[in-house]
Amino acid sequence: MTTSVPILWREGCEPFAGRPRLRRLPVIDRAPTVAEIVAGIEDLPPWFWSSGIVCIDGRAVPREMWAFVRPQPSRDGREIVVSLHTPVQGGGGGGGGGKSPWSTVAMIAIVAATLWVGGGGLAGTLGGAFAAGKIGAVIGAASISIAGQLAVAALTPTPSFDDTKASAAEADTAKSASLSGNVLRPGGAVPRVIGTSLVYPPLAAQVLTEIVEDDEQVEAVFVLAGPHTISDVLVDGTPASQLDNVAVEIHEGFGSAARMSLLERYAATAQPNITLRGHSTDDVNSEVLADQANPGACVPVWTSHLCTGGPDEIWLDLSWQQGLFRTTDPNESIFLPVRVRMRPRGGSDADWRNLPELHFHSNRPNTYRKSIRIVWGRAPESPTPKTARAPFRAYTTVPAQGVTGTTGGWTASSHFHSGSGATYLHSANVATTGVRNVDLHRDKAVLHVGGTEFPEGVDWEVQIIAGHPVRSTYFTVPTYVYSSAVYDFFGYRYSESQYVILSVLNSFQWLPTLNRVARVWRDPLVPGGDFAVIQLRARGQTISRVGAVAAGYVRDWDATSRTWSNWITTSNPAPHYRDVLAGDLAARRVPEAIIDDDVLVDWRQHCIDNSYAVSAVVEGRASPDVLSLIAAAGYARPRQSETWGVIVDHDRSAESPVQHFSARTTRGLTFEKAFAALPDGLRVRYRDETADYGETETIVMAPWAAGASSLLLEDISYDGLSAEASARARAAFDLAQMLHRMTFYAFDAPVSALVCRRGDLVGVTSDVLDRQTGGARIKSIIRDGGDVIALTLDGTVPTPREDAWTDIDAVWSDYDEVWEAPRHGLAITLTDGTSVVVEVTAPDGAEESATLALVDPLSDPGTVATPTGPQARLAPDCHVVAGPLGAETRRMIVHTIMPKSATEFSLRLVDEAPQLWA
Repeated sequence: MTTSVPILWREGCEPFAGRPRLRRLPVIDRAPTVAEIVAGIEDLPPWFWSSGIVCIDGRAVPREMWAFVRPQPSRDGREIVVSLHTPVQGGGGGGGGGKSPWSTVAMIAIVAATLWVGGGGLAGTLGGAFAAGKIGAVIGAASISIAGQLAVAALTPTPSFDDTKASAAEADTAKSASLSGNVLRPGGAVPRVIGTSLVYPPLAAQVLTEIVEDDEQVEAVFVLAGPHTISDVLVDGTPASQLDNVAVEIHEGFGSAARMSLLERYAATAQPNITLRGHSTDDVNSEVLADQANPGACVPVWTSHLCTGGPDEIWLDLSWQQGLFRTTDPNESIFLPVRVRMRPRGGSDADWRNLPELHFHSNRPNTYRKSIRIVWGRAPESPTPKTARAPFRAYTTVPAQGVTGTTGGWTASSHFHSGSGATYLHSANVATTGVRNVDLHRDKAVLHVGGTEFPEGVDWEVQIIAGHPVRSTYFTVPTYVYSSAVYDFFGYRYSESQYVILSVLNSFQWLPTLNRVARVWRDPLVPGGDFAVIQLRARGQTISRVGAVAAGYVRDWDATSRTWSNWITTSNPAPHYRDVLAGDLAARRVPEAIIDDDVLVDWRQHCIDNSYAVSAVVEGRASPDVLSLIAAAGYARPRQSETWGVIVDHDRSAESPVQHFSARTTRGLTFEKAFAALPDGLRVRYRDETADYGETETIVMAPWAAGASSLLLEDISYDGLSAEASARARAAFDLAQMLHRMTFYAFDAPVSALVCRRGDLVGVTSDVLDRQTGGARIKSIIRDGGDVIALTLDGTVPTPREDAWTDIDAVWSDYDEVWEAPRHGLAITLTDGTSVVVEVTAPDGAEESATLALVDPLSDPGTVATPTGPQARLAPDCHVVAGPLGAETRRMIVHTIMPKSATEFSLRLVDEAPQLWA
């Protein structure tokens, strides 16, 4: 059999102006190479050989391989598509010229109908209302979108989320939160994985950054809603297991509040990034205060931060990005004094509690990071203070200045001194100092607080201030004397008729920045039971996003106990559907009594038999939207009526209708057919499980596009599928739905006549659809012994001897043909709701008759039990429909049933369309 390969390109390779072209190259013995294909297209510009791009099913073929690659039809009969593309030139122009390094690849052969209309493509025919960006264009786009039509009208909607209800920005935000990055949004939804997928879980709280020696270490907690298996944790695309400086701990989400060992704290972090203001000095002489008339305005000022929520710890992280050193002599050690004070929120000036003055010490131009931590409820560690590149001294009492100027002095709360001994802590007096509740580490100074003076669980105002840098060589630690006197490093002095400070500031690199203020609580952030948790700690590692392959646990069907009780991970849509209805995460659980478990269990097996699978990440979605997505992945539609279940779309060729309708049981039959322009194929987007769940495209051509000279493809996104085979099969099914199921029938029926429900296969007989059909009720039954041989109806039904739509002369003109009179069938609805079809004849060949003889006698169907006793299954008043044998009714599926009044319902139906399953 001869096959062909479709080739797509634009005339002249104009990305947006050239007319789309399609050529089918026959494949007899072997397919042409890519180079032969390019050479065979006459209107390609010469530069295409050096700059053009050729893709096979959306994947680019390296140019050096053009002479060797032959696009062959796949073994499974799936049609592949070769498309030719041109880069969009950054500097303009088609060929020649330099190619911009930021060029993007334009799809030169494919234009989606919705994008064309959305861009104003209908403006020429429908006027200014359809100009680009106007509401008319948006309406026009929505009106012809295959995805939109299927979502609204199809018996089985697409496995896609409807993001048309939100703005583009809202839709992008909804997707990016769980599919592209770890977004922390107050009050935001926590994602849930249905099936298996790569997900970027949101942060449960702000990232806690800790200064550890000379590095920064980050701690982060990520969560997913409900229990999940979590594997393959990725840090910016690299497996965390391959990073030595990253530690990960996972809690699947089962069990009670068992602590995780990695992280037992969480934080709320503010990033003020405020440079602590130092002394304002003269531009020329940086030792002299800038405002000699008002020297008090030139001293450092306090920087304030409010710490709410009763934290267990408060961290003030300081950094010197250019280092802390003396520029004129980098080898000389210097120090910078820093003071901190705090008071309960709303207190007066008398309520300030002073903390010890700290001296930070360094002599290097590198980035210098240190932390001051105020800690409640934890015993001091009393480490030996460091003497290099660290907070290396703490003073609880600082003497007043001994020269003319500000008096200075500083007295910390008595909480930090025993009442006797030295009032400073230094490496040389650890054993004898009276300073207590102070730990000096290489990377931090820890100030332990508590008691009545520093009560726990209240909001605090915290202030910090930095003095000017001081040369360590001339400083005497025990007496706080610099050279020959005590100076106020936060104030000024009067010398030689001017106000000055001790240091020449432009000879130092010294100004610190308050980067972060963190409030820390020493409790596990997520207690477990409701969330799957990823805890991560990384040191010296810049992290943009963290992902993981996750699979949500659901309860599966246990055939022994006949309950949904087996916790598993699965891609079968049925357990996930029931989990949304009545699982632990359901906002309002559907009562068990109205869940149709029989249907769900059958659907579960149906999904197994047909390899139907669902893979999606849901976040901030309404339950009906999630149910629709899951159901559609299993070729079903939610059913929410007297019982909650699904309507499963499947091949019903071997099934009998559950009910027959005719003019005797309905009124007002109408039908409508959508004549929308069908696309020639679909460009399908899905997240490919074989490519780390990245978004992938594949093109599925419609059968009717075989002879098209140009193509119209439409975009469609399958949010619930992750396998190429499933996506392609679904696209073919959706194209077939547009062809075979876009006629809709409607009529009203009395409630007393309704046996069917949504999704049922029914038969509809009406002379509106076929003039050879009709309906009536049985008036009497004629028997011969126990067999039924004839029926009398309460009205006539058509029984023509010849087909009214056949040209009899044409039939007889072919002498080889022997004309046979049409055979008539009667579909009888029995009293128990079942039906039986019999062949009948009319007396004397009447065109219409109320008396019909059965060609083959019918054995008495027997009786059915009722509350009032046995009732004959075949009895007077049973409804019958008549028509050509085997086509007594038009087979349809009930799409919707809506109440119209207290005694009447309106039904909407679609064709059975067995072609969908051929």
